[in-house]
Amino acid sequence: IGFAIPANMVRAFADAAKAGLDFFERPYIGAEFEAVTPQIAESLGIEKPTGALVSSVDAAGPAGKAGLKPGDVVLSLNNTPVESIEALDYRMATLSIGSKATFAVLSKGQQATLEISLERAPEGAKPTEMTLHGRSPFAGAKVAELSPRLAQRLGLRTDLKGVTVVDINRDSPAADFGFKPGDIVREVNGTSIDTAATLAQIAQQDTRWWRFTVERGGQTLRQVLRY
Repeated sequence: IGFAIPANMVRAFADAAKAGLDFFERPYIGAEFEAVTPQIAESLGIEKPTGALVSSVDAAGPAGKAGLKPGDVVLSLNNTPVESIEALDYRMATLSIGSKATFAVLSKGQQATLEISLERAPEGAKPTEMTLHGRSPFAGAKVAELSPRLAQRLGLRTDLKGVTVVDINRDSPAADFGFKPGDIVREVNGTSIDTAATLAQIAQQDTRWWRFTVERGGQTLRQVLRY
């Protein structure tokens, strides 16, 4: 699908630049979506795969407060049909933070209309950013605990939790071993990683063998290496 760039999206980019942001800040509603496959369409009684399936909702977010639920299908946004998850993502990006949007949804076989506030993604507690040191594959990586806003900045799902790579020193072991911003470190040497401080502590271990699990682009990567 080809889309023209609307004037309000151009203004949003300009406003982000004026505010000193290094990323385009999109409206946040506290919901994540996935594609409607032919199988899903058939199970929901939809004639053809169209719309965007709600996969998760933050009950305390704008979408949750408006009544959107997992399993609902978004059919249109502000009276414009939503053909796919990509179309919804694009059209959401053209809307302004602080405004409201009208979502037509299919919920348990019934059509409903919801008015949802478009907010700025919450920062939560100020994320602790740390640059990792020590003799480890992670040395040179800057990491932080995910918040919806940080996830949005990195192009991740806003419902993800954990510790993510924010930046990489180009001349570092982390760069040499292929770590990338947006990687979420789930486990290292048998320890689950819930905070940046935990990962920083483990990175100082006196060991040559490293076993770790990283989530990247929805895929789980497991690695064992000697360093």
